[in-house]
Amino acid sequence: MSRPEETEKWERRVFAAFAKCSGLNISVASIKSCKPPLPDVCCTLDQSDYFFELAEVVPQVQARALSTEGIYSSGFPDPNERGPTAMVNIISQKQTKAYDTGGAPVDLLLYLNKDFPMYLPDVTSDGAEPTDIDRAAEECKRLGPFSRIWTYCSWNNTAKRLA
Repeated sequence: MSRPEETEKWERRVFAAFAKCSGLNISVASIKSCKPPLPDVCCTLDQSDYFFELAEVVPQVQARALSTEGIYSSGFPDPNERGPTAMVNIISQKQTKAYDTGGAPVDLLLYLNKDFPMYLPDVTSDGAEPTDIDRAAEECKRLGPFSRIWTYCSWNNTAKRLA
């Protein structure tokens, strides 16, 4: 199996797990990989075509190691690149994407792999102020191509809508 085929298979597996725990009416049998200019995955959601762009949330140096070597490098070389910064960076990168879906909606799915756990604060300190992640997700939804933004954590099998 080629590297792109392995990536597509992995993305379908991650997406199927997300679909099962998200509460969305996604037909798991309808999940297919797509090629650009389409997003990563298409499926049937509430009996309509729907697209999802997937992104694994890892720090930049880890993402480079994954794309060039197929493995994570070890540790975090930059203490400022921990979970929240990695999440904000990937949301900002995805915000600039454009897709040709024939008018079908696109959601962004940010997934955290159990093989590379990161700390992401789930709540704000006082519950009133949005976090950097909240602000990035709202801006991405407002300015980018996405209808909604989701997270999926594979180590506890939970899905959460960010925006």
